Amino acid sequence: MDTQLVRLDAPYDIICGSDGRFALHIATLIVVKEKSGKKSVSDSMCENISVASYPVVAENGNVKYGYTEKGKGKANGQVWMHTELKDCYVVCQQKEGQSVLIQDLKNIMEYYAKQNKSNLLPIIANTFRWSLSKFGCRISLPTGMDRCPMSDYEVGLEFEEDNDGNTCMAYANKGSDFYFYEYFSNAPERISYMQTNLEAVKHMAELRDSYLMIFRPDGLRSIKFKTMNEKYQWFVDKLNNHKG
Repeated sequence: MDTQLVRLDAPYDIICGSDGRFALHIATLIVVKEKSGKKSVSDSMCENISVASYPVVAENGNVKYGYTEKGKGKANGQVWMHTELKDCYVVCQQKEGQSVLIQDLKNIMEYYAKQNKSNLLPIIANTFRWSLSKFGCRISLPTGMDRCPMSDYEVGLEFEEDNDGNTCMAYANKGSDFYFYEYFSNAPERISYMQTNLEAVKHMAELRDSYLMIFRPDGLRSIKFKTMNEKYQWFVDKLNNHKG
């Protein structure tokens, strides 16, 4: 096995790893391994070796060169061996006063949801503002016609059923700056591996309440839901009336 450390120059990228944590990407550790097993002289170099790149990060924002695996040594940089660099999400570059939009949080959550890592979404939502502020970024709320931050926000929900109508997806439309998504059963009998529609209401309401708590210092006061789908107006009504 051979390793190489590639140092990066400021401004550093702020990245989100496979465990939902945010950090500055200050260097890259490249690990080259020879594959085990029988080899043929006709095999190409790509078939004989594997190459992986791991981010070396500064989670506290103070950059000093040197690196260590988490929990070992005293170097400032930590190697995220739990995730390859290709699987990290690049949020933005670290610049004092850098403006980060709520839409950026939605994009991050969609990215990890598509990788079947929905369990990370509450962690990402709850640490996004604090982490980005730590790196000197400014959080920007959506603005209204007067170009002032919106205190009261409205999310349009869309509903998409499968062919038999027994399961349904509820998600925020493309125009929304906030991420919302739930998948639930409409079947009269409970399906063990899937949540009920009332459980979906509860979980979506909990995420809404998290947004309100996280972004209250930035001026966000309320999030209301609406839909053009009359069949699921009851879902939206229960969601708007759900008290956390």
